[in-house]
Amino acid sequence: MENKTCAERIKSEYLSQEAWFAELYAKADGGDDQSAQEIYEQAYGITRYTVVRIELSGGGPASWLEATLDSDHELLKVEYVFSDWFDVARRGVEDDSATWRYASDMLEGLYA
Repeated sequence: MENKTCAERIKSEYLSQEAWFAELYAKADGGDDQSAQEIYEQAYGITRYTVVRIELSGGGPASWLEATLDSDHELLKVEYVFSDWFDVARRGVEDDSATWRYASDMLEGLYA
């Protein structure tokens, strides 16, 4: 049996999760206290991230960096975003690149 990738599985996984939430909310909205409690117990955890947008150019086209930081302001991810009118593309930035370093420098000034 061949294992499917997450990209191949995501639609069915999401639809299954959506059906589960819909069932729980329908029961909770009908007065089922156990289902209402289960809604809050369903979350494995909650993690807060901050996304900082560093604008490089505006108008059409526009570009910016989106930097994701954890609660201690540690840089976790940087994406370069390019937008021309109603079209947008994103690309991950390597952590050893000059662009990552630039984002890190800008954030250092923000959280100093």
